[in-house]
Amino acid sequence: MSVAAAIGDWKKNDDRVRFRHWLRRVARNGIINALSRQPLDRAAGGTSVQELLAEHADVEDESDAQIELEYRRELYLRAAKTVQIDVAPDTWRAFEMTVVENCSIDDAAVQLNKSVGNIYAARSRIIRRLRDEIEELEKG
Repeated sequence: MSVAAAIGDWKKNDDRVRFRHWLRRVARNGIINALSRQPLDRAAGGTSVQELLAEHADVEDESDAQIELEYRRELYLRAAKTVQIDVAPDTWRAFEMTVVENCSIDDAAVQLNKSVGNIYAARSRIIRRLRDEIEELEKG
């Protein structure tokens, strides 16, 4: 609802302003407003819940970090779909085992029946392709 209410105000002033950044800010503000909204029939007096909330006053930084993490995760997943289609299955598997599953290079080489050098090269190629794809996604 926040996006629908604010979409009429969005204007692209220059090339640095991206719609996704504006959308992220509107969504973040909507989430924060929804989480911090107070009920109209709020009781008077202190409670242990209020004290607990006061201890966690830095919610905005944590929310920003969570939103950024989710944004980065979504970028990775989109880039991974594109890159995975363009590479050999064993090359993707070498990357997946050593980066995503945190398997050692030596163990991956044994399991995939490849040399250690092949595993390093495959992993390096995939990481470079992912970086390039993420950069393109962020530009668009």
